[in-house]
Amino acid sequence: MNRGERAPLDALAFATVIALAWSLWNRPLAAWLFPRLEPVLPWWALKPVLYVDWLLALVAGGAVLTRLGRRLPRPPFGLSRRVLQGIGVGILSSLPMALLMGSAVRWRMNLDLQELTAAALLPGFMEELFFRAFFFGWLFRLARAGFLLSVATASIAFSVGHLYQAHSPLEAGLVLLVSGAGAAWFAWLYVEWEYNLWVPITLHILMNAWWLLFDGGASAVGGGIENLARSLTIALSIALTLRMARLRGRRNVNRVTLWPGAAPP
Repeated sequence: MNRGERAPLDALAFATVIALAWSLWNRPLAAWLFPRLEPVLPWWALKPVLYVDWLLALVAGGAVLTRLGRRLPRPPFGLSRRVLQGIGVGILSSLPMALLMGSAVRWRMNLDLQELTAAALLPGFMEELFFRAFFFGWLFRLARAGFLLSVATASIAFSVGHLYQAHSPLEAGLVLLVSGAGAAWFAWLYVEWEYNLWVPITLHILMNAWWLLFDGGASAVGGGIENLARSLTIALSIALTLRMARLRGRRNVNRVTLWPGAAPP
């Protein structure tokens, strides 16, 4: 096997090992930096420090994959693709969740800018950048691992990173199920909207924000109203995505791209 034939396997192995390691939320550099910078920086500048390890992993991953001879997609993450379209789709899709959860609590909001930044804005952006664009995206687009294998591997890593929300074995199982399904859904949106990362980023941020503003609970599991609201948002996003795919004349996730070896669209 020559270098060109081995490169997809190298990319698959590298991306899997790096992303799984960082997905365990064991961020030693951030843990070391945070207490030293806390007395110096304001909260809005301090919170991004928690993701310094992920940023280093993104840089290292790009450098190593390039060294292995893999041509990175242009743009590699999808942040410069149709920004307004992606934000618009995310806002529209999240409206059922906002309206139902807001009306259920009579629009009493728990408005805390620091919490919204730490638990909605930063995680929504960084998790999509890292797990969808870097981990899933490079498995699917560079290693050609197929949608099913790529999304399963990335979803496991993503859901394991949310186990801190669980306080019992049953709750841990529910967290794994809900977070894993959410990761698969975000990955599907990312591919079907032609790698426009702003679609899952906007949805992720807004869904986290509505959850916080309208007191959805301490974990991703939620109750009856919260899950109904979340289901309606997911259903609307799927309907909009399928409508867009029909207008385009094809689905990017199809019988061919489900399996390893197929060149992704």
